[in-house]
Amino acid sequence: MFLQIIHFDYYFLIKKFDSRFAEADFKYRPRYESINGEYITDDLKDFLEIMHLIDDRENWPELFEILKLYKGTSVMAAQTWRTVLRSIVEVRKSGIFELIVRFIDEDPYFKPKVYPLNHKIVEEYLSKMKTQTEMMMQKILNERRKNKIDQLAESVFGTTAISRMRNYSEKANLAFTKKMLGGFVYVAPMNFLKAFLLDYLKGDMKTFVDLLLIRGQWAATILSQQLSEAFHQLIAITDDLLQFDGALAEDGEKGSSIKTALYKAERDKGMMKVLKQHLSDVNGEALRIIKESVRNLISLAKYLKSVLEDHKSRPPEMILNWRELETASDRNIDRSATTIYKKIYYFTQLLQYYIKDQQ
Repeated sequence: MFLQIIHFDYYFLIKKFDSRFAEADFKYRPRYESINGEYITDDLKDFLEIMHLIDDRENWPELFEILKLYKGTSVMAAQTWRTVLRSIVEVRKSGIFELIVRFIDEDPYFKPKVYPLNHKIVEEYLSKMKTQTEMMMQKILNERRKNKIDQLAESVFGTTAISRMRNYSEKANLAFTKKMLGGFVYVAPMNFLKAFLLDYLKGDMKTFVDLLLIRGQWAATILSQQLSEAFHQLIAITDDLLQFDGALAEDGEKGSSIKTALYKAERDKGMMKVLKQHLSDVNGEALRIIKESVRNLISLAKYLKSVLEDHKSRPPEMILNWRELETASDRNIDRSATTIYKKIYYFTQLLQYYIKDQQ
């Protein structure tokens, strides 16, 4: 009620009677002149809507105590408000404004429209607080996610700074950022994947798997075939990844198409749609490679875990010549298998952080 009465545009109404009246000049004494009543009927109707809302029975002293606490000072003397409130009530009881409007509009049946107050004054504050809280929670979750990713990357690679992709890269994304496009969205996991496949899969892991497959005497061929299949699927994915990155070079099949679309999008809005489709296809292929890698790494880890358990079994049931393999290997079998299993486990956890974002 208080906001309604103080926000009414009194200046606009008074100025119609005195054009020299300046807004917020409280020392100026208006010189009212007679005007055509039609100029003020709408203003009077607006004020009547407010006036009939004011209830002198409300706990006004409590309102001013609240405002005083909020502002740190009194916003209005209590006696001043009582005078204003008394005037409003007296004018309302007299019905003088309604009579003026009826006379000017020549409408003896006019009655002011009164809309019940339904202002939810706290909602804006709560909405703002909710937005701020959600932003803070999102920031915390993002920081937690980044910290976890950094921890996993450190466990696998010994560093968090991995940059191995030549064309599917953050550098290439600069051109898309200028077009307000997302660009290549899986740069980080593809960098991790390339480093893992080239540096580790084809290194220590291959050496260990070759020892098991080539020199091991397997009790059942199917068991060695499962391990071999999972490993060679990853080798095939490595080739796919290299071809994928190579095709995005400026003279590559996909790279040249994207470059052309980028250039033409400056003048042809239709090419922007083509460019977005190219990016969607490329990112879709990147996600497919990541998902297939995770699936085959999990399979490989499962078979290696079985091998590790078999090595500890007495007698072994999968590989029958463990002593011969121990002699042929320059590393401890248990330690090698455990290290490889842990690296795969941490690495699949790392990649799954990026896959979860798309689920």
